[in-house]
Amino acid sequence: MAIVSGLVVALMTERRGRDEWRRQNRLSSASKVIRAFSGINREIATLAISDEREIDGTSAAWVPFHAASVEWNAARHEAALIAPRTELELLAQLDRELDQVLEGAILKRWDPSDFRLQRARLGELASQYVRAARTTANEGDADLPSIWSWASDLNEATSRPELPAGDGPLTS
Repeated sequence: MAIVSGLVVALMTERRGRDEWRRQNRLSSASKVIRAFSGINREIATLAISDEREIDGTSAAWVPFHAASVEWNAARHEAALIAPRTELELLAQLDRELDQVLEGAILKRWDPSDFRLQRARLGELASQYVRAARTTANEGDADLPSIWSWASDLNEATSRPELPAGDGPLTS
């Protein structure tokens, strides 16, 4: 009986160890995603207020964006290896929204405060991702409507203006 009890304890300990290892890896991956998201968001915002927004990608303003884009994609691909479907779906939505915000950043030069409205949905989606990652890791939910501290200052009735119809620089 003592041998059986010892085996049960050993198996339970090993399982808990594996579960904790998986949990830590998921949290680490989610942390990399949020860090990479912050970087690419910052570079898109920089492009939006820059005078050098040409889509050819040759101006100096694009160099940091390209580096941030590589980090963003690497973090998403790493998450794809270990994150559950709900997180992956949120990352896909976040990536699509980043593309839309980038397109808006390219179309015209923005005032920094006006460009916040363009990025409001990004903050909501990133918050949903953080909440899903916390739930997956058994960290509990967080009351986080947006990751942007300034989002609560925006007028709730205001929405992002639609981009002009037709082929944009990223859709052609």
